[in-house]
Amino acid sequence: MNASALLAGTATCRITPQLDARPVFLAGFQNNRRATAIDTDLYVRALALRFNERIAVIVACDLIGLDRSDVLDVRAALDSHGIDPSGLVIACTHTHSGPDTLGLWGPDRYVSGVDTLYLVAVKQAIIDAAMEALTFCCPARMRCAMTRLPGYIAN
Repeated sequence: MNASALLAGTATCRITPQLDARPVFLAGFQNNRRATAIDTDLYVRALALRFNERIAVIVACDLIGLDRSDVLDVRAALDSHGIDPSGLVIACTHTHSGPDTLGLWGPDRYVSGVDTLYLVAVKQAIIDAAMEALTFCCPARMRCAMTRLPGYIAN
């Protein structure tokens, strides 16, 4: 294998909350909107890219969003595994059909709707997906193409 080969790996972890233990307050629209059934599972998906010693991990979560402190927790955990946390990007799909992970849609406007145990599990799922994606990196080929758009004039 070429010493400077691009390596890529992916991983997925399910993060659908359980509805039978505690209420799941849904993100968006109004307070006290509770999940009553699961139509579609929620996931954390990770893409890891490694080029020589440089690592980038892009994670997408089926959630409304995450607080900066939660992202910093994940970065610290990856750092403790020897992964440079500056190469981590976490994005959320901003779904209004997932649990409140920001604390804005609880039973009323003064009470958070975040289930702290669920949030701990989500952060662990992000770490697990990132580590799995890095573990199973394999050689990848990247191609680029350019096209000219009709009416586009290059400077």
